[in-house]
Amino acid sequence: MKILIGYDGSESSDVAIDDLTRAGLPRDSDVLVISVGDLLMSGPSAAEIVKAAVTSRRVAASLKQAQTHAQRVIKEAGEFALKAADELRSRFPEWSVSCEVITGTPAWELIDAANRWNADLAVVGSQGRSAIGRLLLGSVSKKLATDAGCSVRVARRAVKRGGGPPRIIIGVDGSPAAEEAIHAVGQRVWEYGTEVRLITVDDDTPLPARVSTFLPQATESERRLICRTLT
Repeated sequence: MKILIGYDGSESSDVAIDDLTRAGLPRDSDVLVISVGDLLMSGPSAAEIVKAAVTSRRVAASLKQAQTHAQRVIKEAGEFALKAADELRSRFPEWSVSCEVITGTPAWELIDAANRWNADLAVVGSQGRSAIGRLLLGSVSKKLATDAGCSVRVARRAVKRGGGPPRIIIGVDGSPAAEEAIHAVGQRVWEYGTEVRLITVDDDTPLPARVSTFLPQATESERRLICRTLT
């Protein structure tokens, strides 16, 4: 199995690595740790650099400031990647682990890396290091879950329930995607006592009411048109 792990040094990223011990993953996995250096989030903006250059008339100094920031971000990302790779080798000595540093927007870079590497599974924490970044760019984990071309495991710190084997819920609706989910769980090697529950939902809510819930801004005529299209 080819597993891509997005790691940014946050507590949530550490939880994602810790969570892998309960994921039933095969011993012969190839793992690639990606740490993305986001140059836009914590450094000086382009407007600030231009303003500083115009004000001081020292363009070289302003460019040097941006370059220094980029070097710091890349260095930090490299340290994060090495830290995660060392932790994974310690916990999973059978795995083949490598790491890589990329600069760019975390969500898009992780999706591109997963597609380029033909990953079977992408792993991230539920939250990144920067709350501001989540507001501006959206949740990295949500973007991966909706847009990545492979399965995505999003880890969050679980509520303590006294330990014990994993408990797994699979939502099924008869679709090919639901069958793939069941197959993916069946392919793993779970510890003894693992519980799996299949859940299906019978939504008997009238179609117009469901349309109204999801599209509250739609007019009555638009809702009727949508209902005719779906039935």
